[in-house]
Amino acid sequence: MEKLETFIEKIIFAGRWFLAPLYLGLLLTLVPILYRFFHSFWLMMTHVTEATAAEITLEVLELLKDFMKEGTYDANREGWRIGIHMTFVISGVLFALMDNMADRHKSER
Repeated sequence: MEKLETFIEKIIFAGRWFLAPLYLGLLLTLVPILYRFFHSFWLMMTHVTEATAAEITLEVLELLKDFMKEGTYDANREGWRIGIHMTFVISGVLFALMDNMADRHKSER
């Protein structure tokens, strides 16, 4: 029984070499797919940058309007709005950095 078990273990262990070309082929096909994905993602993000600046501006105006309003103050609502605003600001800064890196990359060519 031990001989059969050892024989099966050796066959399974040696069988990995049959799968190695398959894994290598899968890895090589992922390279162009990843390139197309990141290229499309980069193009999409550069087009979103203009919209993001406008959204940040509108959000700032809405926050200012709420803070200037007299009367009741809903801390929970304003907390959420400030959190959303900070998300817009951070994404805007990241988009600006991305544009800066893209401009540097274009100027190097």
